[in-house]
Amino acid sequence: MRFLSLILALSSFSALACPNLAGQYAVCRSTTGATSGSSDVLVSQRIENGVTIYSITSTDDETGERDTSEFPADGQIYNNTEVQDGMEITTSTMIACAGNALNMVSSSTVDSQPLMNLNMLFTRTSSNSVTQEISGDIFGQPIQDTVICQ
Repeated sequence: MRFLSLILALSSFSALACPNLAGQYAVCRSTTGATSGSSDVLVSQRIENGVTIYSITSTDDETGERDTSEFPADGQIYNNTEVQDGMEITTSTMIACAGNALNMVSSSTVDSQPLMNLNMLFTRTSSNSVTQEISGDIFGQPIQDTVICQ
């Protein structure tokens, strides 16, 4: 019986180590102006089979497009390939929790040419804002940015 309890405790450890980022945020803005930002952002999270899944709904300030995406924070690498306007776009994403932070590593290619390599670290601040630290490169150009959702 103790063995079963230990297994259950260890299998749910990753979900317990994930930060609480849930909330409604009026705006998410770049501190450098490097990204367009979002508005009316809703972040929810749930645990399924010991894995925290984040759901983010937001409106892109540049395009006005409203979108919902789900991200399992399970440390697995997810690959996605789609064709848009005759170009093949391949994206590889890994999301994992590390204590009070959520780490997302993502890379993309367009027709096998590098598009972006980004590392994003999400944390909740003491003022209940969410901070996203972004580093990496887009089209070979370095990017370093902080996005704050409040």
